[in-house]
Amino acid sequence: MEGMQMKKALMFGLFLGIMIFAVHALTAEAAVDVKSGIAGTVTWRAEPGSALAAGAEIVRVRTLTGEVAAARAEEDCSVSEMLVSVGDDITAGQVVARLKKQDE
Repeated sequence: MEGMQMKKALMFGLFLGIMIFAVHALTAEAAVDVKSGIAGTVTWRAEPGSALAAGAEIVRVRTLTGEVAAARAEEDCSVSEMLVSVGDDITAGQVVARLKKQDE
């Protein structure tokens, strides 16, 4: 009888582990990392929860030549997380935001 209880506990643990992994995999795919295309000092950023149309600015930076968009939305989406703040110095290729694609 003790062996049967151990087997049930192991099966439950395995099931629970698989479910946790599946939830993590699904939520990880839902967020898209956005990288800066240029280095500079952040002067503006979109707010978390904001809906963005394709082409909308996500982060704007000040460079030696003036202010420019450092990252833009490639498609309709919403901002799930901003990883930079106004005043931060960022580099080209740095992940600045995570976006959630709009459901089709």
